[in-house]
Amino acid sequence: MIMANTDLEGNELLADAHLIPATMVGATEGDKIRAYIESAASPTATIQFRGTVIGEGTSPAPKVASFSSRGPNRVTPEILKPDVIAPGVNILAGWTGAAAPSDLEIDPRRVTFNIISGNNLTIFTSSVKKFAIG
Repeated sequence: MIMANTDLEGNELLADAHLIPATMVGATEGDKIRAYIESAASPTATIQFRGTVIGEGTSPAPKVASFSSRGPNRVTPEILKPDVIAPGVNILAGWTGAAAPSDLEIDPRRVTFNIISGNNLTIFTSSVKKFAIG
C-alpha cells in the first residue's frame, strides 16, 4: 500500500506501523504516483530500500513539526511561542509491549522499541539532553 499525504499535510512524513506492507510519501510524490497510475494502461511499481537518505533537495534541520506550537499566536498575540523545542517526530523510543506498534487491538505483534511522534517526546528528549549535558 502507498499512503500519500494531502496538500494540507504537505511533504512531512511520519513513521507509522502498519499490518500490511506499506510506505508513506509526501503530497508532491503522491500527486506524481496518482498521475502515473491514471496515465498508464498497466501501472506497476517496485519499492527498493536505498538506506537512509538525508538532504535530497532539503536540509535535515532546523525544522519544526507541523503539530508543534509556533508563535506568536496570530489570534491571541499575548500567547508566545515556546522557548524550548526539541525533536518529537519519528523518535525511536522504548515501547511497553502491552500494546502493538500500530496500537491496534487486532495487531498481534509486540516490540520493545517503536518509532513514535508527539509533544510528550519533545519534553522527554529535552529533559534527557539537559541531564546528559549537565
